[in-house]
Amino acid sequence: MVETKVGQAQPFLKWAGGKRQLLSKFEPLFPSSFDGYYEPFLGGGAVFFHLLNRIDRDSSIILGDVNQDLMITYQMIRDYPDQVIIGLQELQAGHGVEQYNQWRTHQPENVIGRALRFLYLNRACFNGLWRENKKGEMNTPIGDTPADRLFDFDNIRLVSKALQGVVLKPGPYYSGGEQIPLTSPRGWFIYLDPPYHQTFSSYSKNGFDEDAHRQLAKCAQYWSDHGAKVMLSNSDTEFVRSLFDGSDWNITVVEARRAISGKKSGRGKVGELVIRNYE
Repeated sequence: MVETKVGQAQPFLKWAGGKRQLLSKFEPLFPSSFDGYYEPFLGGGAVFFHLLNRIDRDSSIILGDVNQDLMITYQMIRDYPDQVIIGLQELQAGHGVEQYNQWRTHQPENVIGRALRFLYLNRACFNGLWRENKKGEMNTPIGDTPADRLFDFDNIRLVSKALQGVVLKPGPYYSGGEQIPLTSPRGWFIYLDPPYHQTFSSYSKNGFDEDAHRQLAKCAQYWSDHGAKVMLSNSDTEFVRSLFDGSDWNITVVEARRAISGKKSGRGKVGELVIRNYE
């Protein structure tokens, strides 16, 4: 039997703003080499999985996200893939409107249950739109994905292998008044994909306002000044451009198709910025 490479692992979640469709446009913009990898807005992880084969597995990899259930899901897949798969198989067998609505309000008492709930609702919800209200409750109705297409169990096993040795950091990448994270980033590649300016950003109850974008720009400048290769994606707005108008930053416009939105009018081709501190 031919051994499957770790890099063949693929994103296992639907994710609004996911970068899978843009990877071919991003490819010439990624750095040719780097020593460590940090992605604090992980989401569906398309960029991480794409770069996996070129990341030295002896170097450090840090992945984070403010969505606690998302990070628990990555952790459970990394550490307990068999338990996750067994639970998903049971959910797949009972899939339907009644079960879906029960799991929307269900609050599991253990971390495996939280991962199963997150995976099931993410894969089964309408149009892949994970949306949380102010209480942190998922409030998107069921979609039309058939039960037998909800999960790719072989890929979940590959993802588990890909995550071995990876540091997973739940919570906001930065808390006001605390030291900027990753204070010694020389040689690292840092990819930043925050909730986009002036777009839907309710993937977490915390939101991401303009002050948060300003703080992220300060962190990006710090990492740039201390030897990291930094790449950031965001909306093409005057506000975002103004945050990166110094000589350190190169701005490239790429065209993306926004495929996940609550309304058809919110889907279509849009211009996005890719901002880098390297050629």
